[in-house]
Order: sequence, then structure tokens, then C-alpha cells
Amino acid sequence: MLKKIALAIALFALPLVGISAQTVKLGYYNTQAVIVDMPEFVKAQNELKELGNKFQAEMKRTETEFNTKYQQFIQQKDSLPQAIAERRQKELEEMGQRSQQYQQDAQQSMQDQQEKKLTPIYQKIEAAVKAIGQEGGFTCIFDLARTQLPYVNETQMVDLTSKIKSRVGATGNASATPAPAAGKKK
Repeated sequence: MLKKIALAIALFALPLVGISAQTVKLGYYNTQAVIVDMPEFVKAQNELKELGNKFQAEMKRTETEFNTKYQQFIQQKDSLPQAIAERRQKELEEMGQRSQQYQQDAQQSMQDQQEKKLTPIYQKIEAAVKAIGQEGGFTCIFDLARTQLPYVNETQMVDLTSKIKSRVGATGNASATPAPAAGKKK
């Protein structure tokens, strides 16, 4: 049994010995710094804002219509026959339910449109990261916007934000400056 454990440890440790002798090249970037300068992101944001404004306008219109009918009902309630008052009250309840359903549908539609418009942009960034990683011989590239690294030694990692911006056609200045490239021993 002891021999099996020793053999398992040796088999596990052998690849680690090989890795520790190799230089590990690490890089990092920030998706948010890249994406805000991409023309397609700016276009998507504008389209989403416009769609959101249309939904807001429709919700405001239905709210105004509901409030008007509600105020009329309150003013006339005492002078209406009970059957008519009950029917109008039911109409108001249905109108309120439709308004709530519309708000939920609008929110879902906004989420769907956001995903539809932003997914290709994130895919473009990921493709650029993979290409740069392969071309540059990187072992690993971290996205600081998605992964909270407690410490980044910029002298032993390469900031690839500007390269990725260039690859995806982002305009504007890079928000981070490239760190000197250096290998990190593990």
C-alpha cells in the first residue's frame, strides 16, 4: 500500500518538476477598459438606451391612463349603480395587472436585447485574447474585470489591454500601460 502511495505521488510530482523548469508567461487585461472604447459597444448602448426610453414612455402612458381612470372612478363611485361600480373596479384591477405584466415583459425584452447585442462583443474580445495568448506564448491571461486577483506583480505579468483594444478595433487611449514582460518561475 505504501508503495502505491509513493508511486502515485511520484507520478503526480513528475509533471510539476517539468513545469517548474519552464518559464510561465502571464498576462492580464481589463474587459471594461477595452469594451467602452469599442464602436460596436457604443452603438449597442445607444440602441439599448433608445429601446429603454420607448418602454419607459409606454409605461408612463399606461400609468397616466390608469391614474386618470382611477381618479374618475373615485369621483363617480358614489353616484354609480353598484353593478357599474363593480365592473369599473374590475376593469381597473385588470388594467393594473396588464401594466405589471407589461413591465415584466419589457424588463425581459431589455435583458434579451442586451444579451443579443453584447454577446458578440464579448466573443470578439475573447477571440482576441486567445489569439494574442497563442501568438505571444502566454500560459494564462487574466481579465481583471471578471477575476479579482488579490495581487498583480506588474513586473512579472504583461498588461495586454492596449493590444486587445487594438485587435478588436477599439478607439481611444489605453487606460493601462503595458508592464515590462518578464517570465515568472513556478
